Amino acid sequence: WKYIWNTTTGEEQLFDLTADPMECVDLAASSDHAEVLADWRGRLARQLAGREEGLSDGERLFPKVIPSIRGGNEKTMHLG
Repeated sequence: WKYIWNTTTGEEQLFDLTADPMECVDLAASSDHAEVLADWRGRLARQLAGREEGLSDGERLFPKVIPSIRGGNEKTMHLG
């Protein structure tokens, strides 16, 4: 499976890489795959919990615009 979540819009995509290795059929809107989608959404929410961007509380995902450049000076600055 491949799960994609757009941090700005909240749009989700879900692909079955075994059946669709070229990622041509987005299954995110399919009711047949609602449990798989919910599982991957939950995994990502748990993974993002506690990060400074504030994208998750560990259970839910919160879309928002994230600056692409963060940090202090030229020695500590990095791409987000």
